[in-house]
Amino acid sequence: MNISNIKISIDGNIGIGKQHFIKMLKKHTNAENVYIHSNEKFDLCQKNIKDLFAVYSTEYYAEWSMYFSDIISSVYMCHSNKKIIFTIRSIDTYSNVLLRAGFDTKMINECSYDRIKRFLTTYNNVLQSSTIAGGSLNCIIYLKMNPHDLYDFLLSNHMYDSINIDLMINIDRRYGEYIKFIQETSTIKVIEVNIDANTLNDLYFTKRMPTVFRDVINELSDTYPGCIN
Repeated sequence: MNISNIKISIDGNIGIGKQHFIKMLKKHTNAENVYIHSNEKFDLCQKNIKDLFAVYSTEYYAEWSMYFSDIISSVYMCHSNKKIIFTIRSIDTYSNVLLRAGFDTKMINECSYDRIKRFLTTYNNVLQSSTIAGGSLNCIIYLKMNPHDLYDFLLSNHMYDSINIDLMINIDRRYGEYIKFIQETSTIKVIEVNIDANTLNDLYFTKRMPTVFRDVINELSDTYPGCIN
């Protein structure tokens, strides 16, 4: 089983800067040893956010979770030769955070939730036992911010045509439960990064490296020397 590579997910609420952190991270990695995947077509800087939020409709929400989980599994399979693989979120967080938050917000019904939940759980188990891309997640970089403050920042800077604050609140709550569970029951390393409006302003507008992100990169460099600098 190929479990020699390190799998790291970048996690956090909608609009908190996961894509921007990934872009900054790329400048500090050895491409020969590290693969970084980003969902470029959903980058807030490249696409009108109204189109992005169409994906969060009741009709597509559950399928959206399956779609990105399939992308993550493909990344693991196609780049299993790399020492470190970064993805935005993991199959686990799509299952235990995003899908549950969608159900909490009544974006999907109980039947759809149960069906997709079973699928993602089985999918994740099969992937972990794969002889090509086997192994569990090793590290979660969790970008966290009060959902009301995040909502205010995104709206005040006209980054969304519309926004579902109830969904953001439920995602934040489910992330809190999930991260606590991981810390109490597993060996997965969790790096929590507290984000505020100044950090987001640097990410979205000035393009400066926020201090909190520089600290994360330094920690990763110490943990995985030769891959991140």
